Amino acid sequence: MTANIVAVGAINELLAIAPEDTLREAVKMHIPKGTEEINMQALLLNGSPRGVASNTLRLSRAFLQGTGWPFETFSLTENRIEPCRGCMACWRSGAPCTIADDFSAFVGQFRRADVLLASFPLYYFGL
Repeated sequence: MTANIVAVGAINELLAIAPEDTLREAVKMHIPKGTEEINMQALLLNGSPRGVASNTLRLSRAFLQGTGWPFETFSLTENRIEPCRGCMACWRSGAPCTIADDFSAFVGQFRRADVLLASFPLYYFGL
């Protein structure tokens, strides 16, 4: 049932068939009482090189909007994350990584998230 609700939300987000309020009321009629306000925080990890123009990102956002969960987006192409250098400073001191990049922003978003949706395009035949 949850998959159907999510699919309806995603399809509606892409095609704008019905007002969002109408869909929310319809969903509330089919879920157990007392669970209407349960929301999970999601993190959408976007790996598309096309950024906000990505069809993969558009579909992933529509999916998450269909769930009704609040979500944040972290783009791998718009942020700089350096590879680990093996200095072990984080292990010895428990402090954040000593590399000055955008990884700490990702860690903050990741820790707040209950759900991680990794969104990466699939290219084939040289596309």
